Amino acid sequence: MRKKHVCVITFAICLGLSSGPALAQDDAEFDDDFGAAPEPVQSSNDETWDQPAPEQEQKATASEQVREDEDPLLVHNTIAGPTGGIHAVDAGSGKKGSFRLALAFEFFRKDGFLISNASNRHGGTALSMSLTPIDHLELSAQLSANGNENTGSRPTVIQVMGDARLFAKGFFSPLPGLTVGGDFELALLNAVGGLGYQTSAASVGLRGNVTLDMRKLQKPFPLIVRGSMRYFFDNSSKLIRNVERARYNSLSDPAGPDSEYRHLMSNVERFAYRINRTDSFSLGFGLEMPFAPKKEVLVSPLLEWNVAIPVNRQDYNCLVTNVRGDRDSCLAGEGFSSRPSVLSMGVRVQPKVPGLGVMFALDVATSGSSNYVRELAPTAPYQLYFAASYAYEPFAKREPVAPVITQVEVPVEKMRGHIVGQVIDKQGLVAIPHALVHFEGHTLSDIATDDTGRFVSYPFDPGPHTMQIAADGFEPSACSATLPDDASDVQVRCELLAMPSVGTLRGRVLDASGKAVNKAAVELTGPTTITLTSDESGTFNVNDLSTGEYEARVEAEGYLMQVVPLTVRARSESAPVFTLLPKPAKSLVALTTKKIAIKQQVQFVAGSAEIAPQSNALLSEVTDLLLRNRSIARVEVQGHTDNSGTEATNRELSERRAQAVREWLVKAGVEDERLSATGYGSTRPLAPNITQQNRARNRRVELVILETR
Repeated sequence: MRKKHVCVITFAICLGLSSGPALAQDDAEFDDDFGAAPEPVQSSNDETWDQPAPEQEQKATASEQVREDEDPLLVHNTIAGPTGGIHAVDAGSGKKGSFRLALAFEFFRKDGFLISNASNRHGGTALSMSLTPIDHLELSAQLSANGNENTGSRPTVIQVMGDARLFAKGFFSPLPGLTVGGDFELALLNAVGGLGYQTSAASVGLRGNVTLDMRKLQKPFPLIVRGSMRYFFDNSSKLIRNVERARYNSLSDPAGPDSEYRHLMSNVERFAYRINRTDSFSLGFGLEMPFAPKKEVLVSPLLEWNVAIPVNRQDYNCLVTNVRGDRDSCLAGEGFSSRPSVLSMGVRVQPKVPGLGVMFALDVATSGSSNYVRELAPTAPYQLYFAASYAYEPFAKREPVAPVITQVEVPVEKMRGHIVGQVIDKQGLVAIPHALVHFEGHTLSDIATDDTGRFVSYPFDPGPHTMQIAADGFEPSACSATLPDDASDVQVRCELLAMPSVGTLRGRVLDASGKAVNKAAVELTGPTTITLTSDESGTFNVNDLSTGEYEARVEAEGYLMQVVPLTVRARSESAPVFTLLPKPAKSLVALTTKKIAIKQQVQFVAGSAEIAPQSNALLSEVTDLLLRNRSIARVEVQGHTDNSGTEATNRELSERRAQAVREWLVKAGVEDERLSATGYGSTRPLAPNITQQNRARNRRVELVILETR
């Protein structure tokens, strides 16, 4: 008998809450009018200092204490657990010693979702807790359960119980209102068809967070802006590895592993279990605008958008079946519509009950809810949320303390002046930024020059002063200046002599087995052009070589030529090692008038543009031919496919494969401007696509000569 209801675990929370502090006292009023301007106090050396009146100082102190201790907007948990909005995580947290509890429910229902002509219902609940034990640290955890019912799937009802997520968040505030930080997440998933967490499926998330609370700026505005970037190492697919293997073994007529799909998890199962076969890089953005419609009640509208970009760290090879009725496709054949992204809208209300928060929210999928791919769990077209939370903040109520007024005599300061200088290159007469200026006879920190080489000293007594100047790449030098008796500023120019900008190059040439290559020619092209020859140990060296970027052209008899970039830095030794590949006994590459003929096909990882390692030797020969034949001015790398799949997919795959070969050759030393890449898809077959052998011939890369010198 088919189940008609989704089974959802609910949590009961019993909280013994003592009466917390009120949000604001009835008779508390803020008075920011500090009265008329105070009378200035005249010092003995005719300098004017503004001193606040005692009454004004007392009033400002009381106002500041109320604002700090009675901020009515408490931080609450997100749906996942850490503090923030709906899903957007705050960079910061509550005060030291604060903690929060939240119970959240989710629900949606939609006919035709995942399976046509089938009804789908989903519900879930999550219990979360977060606490701030010390400054700059928040710890949080979530325990969740959910159920999904789809009338067109088998089984009809799928339940997930007791998935756990643990978080640790660190943060700091470099500026008023601005908080930056990051958090670590550990996701523990229950085994499919069993009990207990499956450790191999544990997933890890790393996230960077930034929050701008514009209420704390010099000109306050009731807006909180949240942003985050997150990388999630998703291992959830390991939950179903044994299940899919058992299903495959149970098939009576299984096809080969590269073409069989019936044993794979359906889109309903991936949605219910939240199974992803790839990692994800996520971007999140959120806004919150708190306001008080009535006394002791706060309302915070929330708006957020989150998008996840799949990253195939697992090298999952997606199966394209083109079987009627199979609603799953692959990421490579889909665009943004298959990537999960969600627009979230909601409101959080803090009623008069101290610490209580209630949130209503709605997720609307902006992609990922209709185009299903085998690599990802589908995204619900919408999701309704209700959450109730409690937050405790350790307010320390204090009565304003009357200030103690003390008469202070202002001492007469001695007249002092400044040295205003500029550090320049003695030869080029150009400014030297970031030079360090040390003042002899003073226990003061060094001063660094700005981008124009300028600096202003500390205030000094009249008389002579000596400075030691140091800068990277220059000889240290002393500079002096004399401040006049009237303590006026004095201008000075300090000159440094540049050190010789040369370095040492000491490299080696080896073969693939690590054996030294004797008499290899190493031609360096860059700030200086020079040709060196390796000795019996494969070593070559040159001293006092001009610094800068070089291109090393390395060749030896019986080996393929190699072009490698290197950098020579001032007053340091560069030690590159070049590994030459031997020329094959039977070449796989031949030069004709119209093309560079290759006697083997360039091999790629199935269904992708990743060049297989067994093709590296072939492409090394192509590189050698291009480097030795400078008369070949331009070559087009052409990608071709057979007629399997759609024309758009074939053209895109052939374009990416041609581009991959071009990038391989450029990285190996062939000039960028000599190569172009074009994908022709299946439009230029060598033979009719009627046999496997002909299709294999049509899947190829060709190197066509477009121009010669």
